[in-house]
Amino acid sequence: MSNISAFKHILAMNVYAVTTHSNIGVKLYLNEKSADIHFVAKLADGKDKRIPAHKLLLTTASDVFAAMFTEFWPEQNEVKIVDAPAAAFEEFLQFFYLSKVKLTMDNIDKVMYLGDKYNISECMNVCTKYLRQNLSYDNLFLAYELAIRFNQNCLKSFCELMIAIDTKAILSSNDFLQYDKEIIGYILKMNTLSCTEAELFDAVMAWVQIASKSLTLTKESVSTHIGDLFYEIRYRSMSFDDFAGLYPTYGHLYTFAENAEIIQMIAKKNVQPKLLNGNHRKPFKLNETNKVECSRKISSQWSSPRPYYIKQVEVTKFATNEPLLFSGFKYDRILYYKNNAYHSLAGTFAIKMTIVQTKLVDSATSTDEIVFQSLEIHQYEPMILLSTPILLKPGFLYEIRFNMLLDIEKCCTRVQMYPEIRLQPNIVVRFFDDTTAIDGRVLRGLIHSFTFYKV
Repeated sequence: MSNISAFKHILAMNVYAVTTHSNIGVKLYLNEKSADIHFVAKLADGKDKRIPAHKLLLTTASDVFAAMFTEFWPEQNEVKIVDAPAAAFEEFLQFFYLSKVKLTMDNIDKVMYLGDKYNISECMNVCTKYLRQNLSYDNLFLAYELAIRFNQNCLKSFCELMIAIDTKAILSSNDFLQYDKEIIGYILKMNTLSCTEAELFDAVMAWVQIASKSLTLTKESVSTHIGDLFYEIRYRSMSFDDFAGLYPTYGHLYTFAENAEIIQMIAKKNVQPKLLNGNHRKPFKLNETNKVECSRKISSQWSSPRPYYIKQVEVTKFATNEPLLFSGFKYDRILYYKNNAYHSLAGTFAIKMTIVQTKLVDSATSTDEIVFQSLEIHQYEPMILLSTPILLKPGFLYEIRFNMLLDIEKCCTRVQMYPEIRLQPNIVVRFFDDTTAIDGRVLRGLIHSFTFYKV
């Protein structure tokens, strides 16, 4: 090591972490006594609320505030906020004062609006992460709309992945029927979905009925409410049976020339249409480059442990700190133990499998939701693939429940497993098996390997 490098190393050793700055921010946040500026915004009941703040902190973090609070600024002590409610503005102010912020779905759209307006990039990044980690069918279209409005391409791609994975469920949701034409247009222009083109067409027509407030569809009403998006349907992806099923209900929406073109496209794949969209829409497939196979098995030095006797309801619990797609798993061969030796289980057996998602609301309250309906397994199948991948979200606990439909006396496994899988330095899947641990290792369980896809 050179003298200069050694000197820099000594200097680095004299760098210490301090918390004074973060403590100051906590004390100043919404502090009335020390404030030199107030923002006036509306409460839910319509009354005004004065929100205290500090010009120095605002102008240091935001060039917009810096340009606003100059000596030429006419309003020296008070700013009226007319484009966001008081609760949202207080959430937004956290980014100037706190090292950890708390966001809510009720205000996320206005907080992102304020972050964009006042040019706070960290606000946009945190809001995007919050939406990714809390995405559900209930708020998917809100997140998609915000991603499009504020050019958050990472969030937009994530929402489109969720739409592509389970398109049928999303198209049949009430939220789909309430959103505006722009969102419908983005979905129609996606090249990959997990529904038939006929199902997509039906959903769009249902949306037109809601938008037009009429159950009767006419070419005029369709043209008024979706315009050229009508021509984004990929008829080439339909079969004759699909189109024939639509025709009795929707045939009057097409001209003679359009009908002829649809028939030609379906019959001859090389026909290039002049009036309609001639592209295919591909069925959804997971991107194999994002696939991660993970094993919890401990190394071979643990190859002959004492047996783990299987319970009547065998549960594997796990959670992740980042969104992941869960598409399958492997479980250990079921054996029986006799005369200090393991033996194969003769014949077939049945297992009823259910996957449950639990959101912990507080220490005493939780809400359960079945995210994969029961599946009966009637013989040993080492790899179970889910028909639809499950989005794993931070803040939720997931349980794979095996209801053993067999006489489990002396049925056992011998696999031993780690309590944690680290996919990347920042992506961790943690397991909470109800087993005894030695030296931090989970020794017993049934499911030992998982297939995830990074998103």
